[in-house]
Amino acid sequence: MLKDGIFDINLPQPSTSGNVLTSDGDNWVSQAPASSASVQAFLQCEVNSGTLVTNESSNISSITRVSIGIYDINFSTPFANADYAILGHANISGDESLFVAIYQRTASSFRVRTRTARNSGGADANFLSIAVIN
Repeated sequence: MLKDGIFDINLPQPSTSGNVLTSDGDNWVSQAPASSASVQAFLQCEVNSGTLVTNESSNISSITRVSIGIYDINFSTPFANADYAILGHANISGDESLFVAIYQRTASSFRVRTRTARNSGGADANFLSIAVIN
């Protein structure tokens, strides 16, 4: 203790940017973070009059428009199971965003449904963006 309850703490320098400092109360340890999830597949596409045009994708073998606002997406390389997260965004003309629902998720595919906030019916997205995190 230096004085008045103030302690001199000697912190180790992380050996690699992004390391995590932990303490047991007496000692500090610099460690690389545990493995974390990362984007394993992504898709950016446009829907023009029901026709899908893929702008960019990774680990996506196909996307099929089933009906208005419903799309089946298949992976090029399936996952070990269906325990993955999906983030999605879709919009239509202007800046109006659509609700995006993900369902029928399997190790090799999933289904996306897009609809407007005004009604419960499906709506085709002008732009659809999907990221799969595992």
